[in-house]
Amino acid sequence: MNLKILNYKKIDWFSVVFPFIIIVYGLLIVINANFSAIDDYVFVDNLLKGKPLPIDSFVLPEVGRFFPLLGFEYNFVALFSTSPYFFFGFNSIQFFIVVYLIYYLLKDYIKDKKVIFFVILILIFLPSFVSSWHRLLLSERNVFFLLILFLIFFLKYQKDQKPLYIILSLIFANIALYYKEPVFLMLGSFAFFHLLFGWKELNPKQKLLDYLLIVSSFIFIVLYFFIVYINKGETPYGATEAQWILNFLKNSFRYSMYEPIIFFIILPAIILRIHEILILKEKKPDIFHDSLLFSTFFYLSIFLFYLKFFSHYYLLPIYAFGLLPILYYFKELYKKMLFKFLFSLTLLIILINGIPTTLHLLSLYKSMQVNFQNTIDFLVSYIKDNSGNEKRLSIFLYNTDFSSGAHNFTSYEKFLEFRGLNHHEFDLKANVGGFQLLKYIKENKNSPYTYAREFEPSTIESGDIVIITPFMQSFVSLDKREIKEMLKDYDLLFHADSIPEIPELNIVSLAKYYLYKKYEKELRDTKVMSNSNVFFYPIDFYVLRKK
Repeated sequence: MNLKILNYKKIDWFSVVFPFIIIVYGLLIVINANFSAIDDYVFVDNLLKGKPLPIDSFVLPEVGRFFPLLGFEYNFVALFSTSPYFFFGFNSIQFFIVVYLIYYLLKDYIKDKKVIFFVILILIFLPSFVSSWHRLLLSERNVFFLLILFLIFFLKYQKDQKPLYIILSLIFANIALYYKEPVFLMLGSFAFFHLLFGWKELNPKQKLLDYLLIVSSFIFIVLYFFIVYINKGETPYGATEAQWILNFLKNSFRYSMYEPIIFFIILPAIILRIHEILILKEKKPDIFHDSLLFSTFFYLSIFLFYLKFFSHYYLLPIYAFGLLPILYYFKELYKKMLFKFLFSLTLLIILINGIPTTLHLLSLYKSMQVNFQNTIDFLVSYIKDNSGNEKRLSIFLYNTDFSSGAHNFTSYEKFLEFRGLNHHEFDLKANVGGFQLLKYIKENKNSPYTYAREFEPSTIESGDIVIITPFMQSFVSLDKREIKEMLKDYDLLFHADSIPEIPELNIVSLAKYYLYKKYEKELRDTKVMSNSNVFFYPIDFYVLRKK
């Protein structure tokens, strides 16, 4: 009998593996879904109690913040369920849509489907993308999503000036404006450059969309001025005690290692295009692609020169506008020896710094949600059994300073209260203080909890509870010897571990380790390094009791 055997050599394995990776990635967003010890406490006073998230939750004039739509999408999710699986399920569905939209945009730039798949895989495994989709209350995820939608309909409108296209372009652009403040700079500058570069070529209807985008950005500025700026406090968001130049150099290095595409491809491409257009005057601006390219610098500048601290996810929106011009100019750029080197350097940094960071973040976010809630479960039971009769249990977040770890303290406060406890049964304290990394964090003299009422450290006494988390700011070696040493003076009550721990082992953490070992005192004196937990370790949670 002749059996037909599949010719495996003819199977396009990349086209088989790619959708498999995408499906696994999307499912991973939902796996271990739970509320975490970061920003998720925001839901406790509203959605988890059957009330909508107020639109003014993230209008914070005191520190100059105005992003009122953050989390607003979860109001619609909560109509069906307030289970964290539904919240992260929304993120997962959005991820699948985003992958399709990116493919839809790139197919006009890249003819080889495998190359499109490769570009998408690089993008979704960047630390900024992983962070944005594996957490709930991050503006960058929705900004990226909305800007991709905006670009699709913007391009459609440039080809065919249908009213539907301009309406959808404006809707997506304006929603994005109110998810993250710097978006007005990127959108407004894009529209300005598009109008400027295309003044002679664009017809009046095409120009109309640019005018309306500039007006939208101006309206945002006006609202920001009257709602926030005239009511702002003395200390803006992002203010630190660190010297500006040292902080700038530190954050520039960190961003360049986590976002090498932006620093070693997009930024040099901007410089090259400016040189070719303004200095050499040998080329004319490309109306669409140069407008996108130049606008990314204005978004980046906010985080380099104004906001003084770093987060993995901050720069994700830049890819929405920066990816297309780089692909458009790729062949031209790759002809130059410098850019051949920069492309190779970028891939190398992604390999030795980006991928290890992504693995760490996946380990962190997929375990922290479960570990935190399991720790809350244990604490609720323990506090009920060991408080009362005017006995108030003291709980310390070990070596976590409130001025830089405010969200962590507030998470325990809110979720313990949500589970039926009150401040008569427990007190939250910090055993360290005085870092004042973030100057805009202020004491709350009316708080019943010591951590918020005073920044001076409290003393851990016999019988007090100590919680060790990844947000601890003291150094923890990879073999956890510091924690093992603590067990001489503490009893281990509870250990929350869900998936294997992957510490942050990359170029940045190794550089911090070297500096910590050699210049710790100098770095602390200049306020450049307040957190010595260079490997962001342990990812497990520990509950100890002082002997």
